[in-house]
Amino acid sequence: MYAMSLAMTVGAAKNIAIVILLALLVVGYFVAKFVKVATTKALMLLAIGAIMLGAWTQRSNASECFDKLKANPTGGETCTFFGFEISAPAK
Repeated sequence: MYAMSLAMTVGAAKNIAIVILLALLVVGYFVAKFVKVATTKALMLLAIGAIMLGAWTQRSNASECFDKLKANPTGGETCTFFGFEISAPAK
């Protein structure tokens, strides 16, 4: 049986993070617009903000890790984005 590789490039990881951020902004807008109960609205917006912060942090960490890989390609370090391995582009 063949092993399935879930590696992605750093560019794809950055794009995914941006799409997640934009989608959560839209969801946050609709939560703020249509949810009437203040406590529920506040908790949902807090949860959305936490997920957005996580996506932005993952994007930044992946970018920094990839810069380290470019500087020292034989260092043996691997980078991850939400648990998926990021592959270095072929030279």
